[in-house]
Amino acid sequence: MKKSLIDSGYEVRSERLKMLDAYVGIYKQEKLEVRFDIYHTRDNDQIDWVEVLVDASGYIDLNNLDAPTNPKVVEATTKAALQVYKFPFFSKDSEEFKTLAAWVDLNASKATKQGKIIETKIGDLYFTMYGQPYMRFLEITTKSKE
Repeated sequence: MKKSLIDSGYEVRSERLKMLDAYVGIYKQEKLEVRFDIYHTRDNDQIDWVEVLVDASGYIDLNNLDAPTNPKVVEATTKAALQVYKFPFFSKDSEEFKTLAAWVDLNASKATKQGKIIETKIGDLYFTMYGQPYMRFLEITTKSKE
């Protein structure tokens, strides 16, 4: 995963934590920043979990926090989700990767309402997407949310 982040234009650094280590990848584009944290077991580099944060706060008018949702933020967040959620969890030539890419394309712009969960199973993994206009979340687990 670390190599894939570097190949995708992320700046990657390693962080030593108390129980785990992490690779932290940062990608900046205009007013958008994507942070990719890959937490892994220190001994064998096995991935324990991955967190992705899309920071589009540069598009928010801090003088008018009650303003309607800024379409540029929704667009930027969706664009980042479309890129990041297709991260190569599977081999890029596999049917699983093609299925994941199609699912992300179909659903990334729909995961904007709190409480609306979109889930699919690909191989042995469950991919769950949810969010709000300014945030998207993708969880990858071995058990369904339902």
